[in-house]
Amino acid sequence: MTRPHKGNDMTTITTQTPAAQSRSLPSQAAPLEVLPLSATEWRVRTTDLPEADGRSVLGVVQRLGDTYEVMQIGLPLFRYYFASLDGAVEYLGRTR
Repeated sequence: MTRPHKGNDMTTITTQTPAAQSRSLPSQAAPLEVLPLSATEWRVRTTDLPEADGRSVLGVVQRLGDTYEVMQIGLPLFRYYFASLDGAVEYLGRTR
């Protein structure tokens, strides 16, 4: 993962596509946009689709004490837990 670029109220993080998934995605994955929804919640989306396209939303991260819960969007809906926001965002970037 590269360093986040901060601007306005969002953070963009660039992640590399895992080799196992590179068949269906370009070799360089689009940056992720991390938009704060509140002091403890963030929406994570890929920038390779328009913001108005609901398919661009990969998941939502919520801080619960010292843990970050990831709600991955999809069927079925999954929840995962991480020790940091960076870890949670990196996971969502790997799963797209």
